[in-house]
Amino acid sequence: MSRESSKGLAVADKGLSRRDFMIGVGTAGGGLAISVAVGTGLGLHTTDAQAVAEQGEISAWVYIRPDDTVLIRIVRAESGQGTLTGLAQLVAEELECDWVRVNVEYPTPSESLARNRPWGSFTTVGSRSIRDSQDYLRRGGAVARTLLVQAAARAWGVPIEECTVHRGVITHTPSNRKTVYGRVAYAASLLTPPKPESIQLKEPKNWKLLGQRMLRLDTFLKTNGGQDYATDLNFKDIYHAAIKVCPVAGGRVKRFEPKEAQERPGVQRVLRIGNNAVAVVANSWWRAQSALDQMSIEWDVGPNANVQQSDIEARLRAALADMPTSTVHHHGGAPAAVVKDIHETERRVDAVYSYPAQHHATMEPMSATARWTRTGCIVWAPTQDAEAALAAVAAVAELPIDKCEFHRLVPGGSFGRRAYHDVIVQAVQIARNLPGSVIKLAWSREEDMLHGPIHPPSMARLSASLSRTGAPRGLHLRIAGSPITLPRNPYDPPNAFAQQRAFYMGLLPEPTALPDPSAFDVKDSAKDGKTPVAPDAAPVAPTPSATPIPVPPPQSAAPTTAQEPPAEPPKKGGFFSFLFGGKKESPAETPAPPQAPVSAATASAETPAAPAQTPVPAAPAQASNIDASQVAAPLPRTTGPVTAAQASALLTRNDSACGYRFDQLLIDHVQRDLHVPTGWWRGAHLNPNTFYLESFIDEIAAATSQDPLGLRRTLLAGNPRRLAVLEAVARQVGWGKPAPAGVHRGLAQVMGMGSYLAACAEVSVSQEASTKGRLKIHRFVVAIDCGHAVNPQQIEAQIESSLAFGLSAALYGKISFQNGAVQQQNLDRYHVLRLADMPPVQTLVMPSGGFWGGVSEPATALAAPALCNAIFAATGKRIRELPLNNQLST
Repeated sequence: MSRESSKGLAVADKGLSRRDFMIGVGTAGGGLAISVAVGTGLGLHTTDAQAVAEQGEISAWVYIRPDDTVLIRIVRAESGQGTLTGLAQLVAEELECDWVRVNVEYPTPSESLARNRPWGSFTTVGSRSIRDSQDYLRRGGAVARTLLVQAAARAWGVPIEECTVHRGVITHTPSNRKTVYGRVAYAASLLTPPKPESIQLKEPKNWKLLGQRMLRLDTFLKTNGGQDYATDLNFKDIYHAAIKVCPVAGGRVKRFEPKEAQERPGVQRVLRIGNNAVAVVANSWWRAQSALDQMSIEWDVGPNANVQQSDIEARLRAALADMPTSTVHHHGGAPAAVVKDIHETERRVDAVYSYPAQHHATMEPMSATARWTRTGCIVWAPTQDAEAALAAVAAVAELPIDKCEFHRLVPGGSFGRRAYHDVIVQAVQIARNLPGSVIKLAWSREEDMLHGPIHPPSMARLSASLSRTGAPRGLHLRIAGSPITLPRNPYDPPNAFAQQRAFYMGLLPEPTALPDPSAFDVKDSAKDGKTPVAPDAAPVAPTPSATPIPVPPPQSAAPTTAQEPPAEPPKKGGFFSFLFGGKKESPAETPAPPQAPVSAATASAETPAAPAQTPVPAAPAQASNIDASQVAAPLPRTTGPVTAAQASALLTRNDSACGYRFDQLLIDHVQRDLHVPTGWWRGAHLNPNTFYLESFIDEIAAATSQDPLGLRRTLLAGNPRRLAVLEAVARQVGWGKPAPAGVHRGLAQVMGMGSYLAACAEVSVSQEASTKGRLKIHRFVVAIDCGHAVNPQQIEAQIESSLAFGLSAALYGKISFQNGAVQQQNLDRYHVLRLADMPPVQTLVMPSGGFWGGVSEPATALAAPALCNAIFAATGKRIRELPLNNQLST
């Protein structure tokens, strides 16, 4: 929405709510909006829509002005990934409008609620925006086109079948009469729309906009400096706020001295926010932050202050030998039988890998602007889910949701960070202390690094059994780590299935990778009445500088530990009932309870501080009006061989998979929670899991003297999409032919976010004494099959962006903890990739059709394994721990 309309919302406390305003304007204008079903229980009822639609609105998605300008409404968040343009292309393709006349607008979540959610989900996560909404967006455009052509045909008194449309110009073919959309828009808005499902959508071969290299709609302002971001938002008489939260998660404010800060120039208020934060409000942010920095604050840091980085790493490593918290997949025998076969084979390859904690480090730190009165609350902020943000605003403001408004602003980076609304909650809490004033809260970079949701660290132990000829036969992959959805605060949206799903991203087998179960004598351990026994921690593979070789089986099994207690059932109620109506109870299984922090001094579990008494959000049930991608049954703990149908179901929920075919496969997980809140990060667990698996495939190739490409071809037999992208990359780089002098290559492939990708890195590592170990990345070649390619130009841009993000993590990224707090509190210690270090990237877009895959995240996962496999080819040194930092120079 425009800023002018946003300013108008600030008078809500004078008796005119945004909803009242929309209904009044809509009733005066007349018109008709169209019901387009967008998932279970979502849709716009025509009788409700008549009260709020505007003149010129052909559907909820399309508004056409008399000057023939086409306004397309988009609700998914644009964070630099090109979603805005791609979604507009979907509507415009079926609308048959002139692309140069297209503008876009963000409806607010309040408008959506007032109209019974015609736009469906506002959620923008997991590379899902286009693939989740492509069908109803295209149908929304098709319905609008049908009404416009029908209005012209009625005006001419001719059959609609005799009319055609091209770039917004309607032509009566026999008489060659013409008109444009803007002239018939009002008449079209008065017609009864057809059912969206009754309209035949275009075949891909007839697409005119989809599949074309269209320029982005948001580029101009971002390149000429005209784009306003959240930090740029300004109002007359605005107050600025700075905040400090206890640097250790779970800590509290013990005492603080506000007097000196209150006496500083420009300071309005010093506030205690909740039980763990202090905020200063002033007439400029610098004055607020300076007063805060000078203030004496004493923290009760709590038991988490005992947590050290060495504790975390030791706990993860020890977990690799513990009983699994869950076993998501096995075939080739019951879990105990697979463990025995793999770990007691005569020839085996073992390795332990680790992936560090990561931070989003968005270019723009968190900020939000809020105004609260007793009768209304309005917030301006970036978010990846505007509906959830509105629900959080209403809950914190303690107001009915129809008395609140949320306006989404353009973010300076998201990467999953802005799916969490902690800064929005704080802004409203501060605004409640200054009723009627506009409060702009901005985090410092240090605050952002200390309290952003952390992508948790993990470790993995991989063991592969080999046949007598050296062919890989079985694989056991155990991961130890934390979920990426540990709660941050009670105002974040629930995600009933993500905790279990995320552990296994990129590891579940595709149906084509499953062997025939009848080939094995399967014994179900549950039927045998035996509990699967955790094997000995697999011996660490040879030293990094040595070529890995098969190792003999262990001589004895280590004693097992007791299994963790079952998870507590999900709690009911919470703020989401404002948005989705009533209390919901999720059928999903929750993860095991968090582990108590461990004292470095005593190595014993300590009792954590009691949490603050705050409402707990309900987990939405599948039947509620929520995006279907947000709710699914938990992944099963299997007790027998997985069939192709079961694997398909797992893959549907997981949308990322392992395509390698092993006769025996066991994938399990040992949950060890981090002491700080965790969250989504670009690519989520697909990144570490792909690093583990693709690096280990290269280890197997080296141990058995096989070509890495040849081994992948063998293990991916029967998987044409994976092989196609892998072969395309190999051809492009000339795999099998001599590389330039000193240049070495590394491969990796992945199926992630519904798309198939492969990559090859070309690197050189200096051996000169003065520059020994200096790494140069010469280029990356990436191939992607995302099914239907909406905008190849944007796909290429996202591949490059993802690689930059992944390379930053692989080369430099690591969040570590000292005394429970994040050590990397600014970008001088959490480095990101510089422009000069970014290699050239060649992207091969290979749409095979038939499905819709995501593109903004999966290539992130290819950066580390392709890079590290190339480094091994150059140096013989296997990188099993990230980041690289100075590993090559030592």
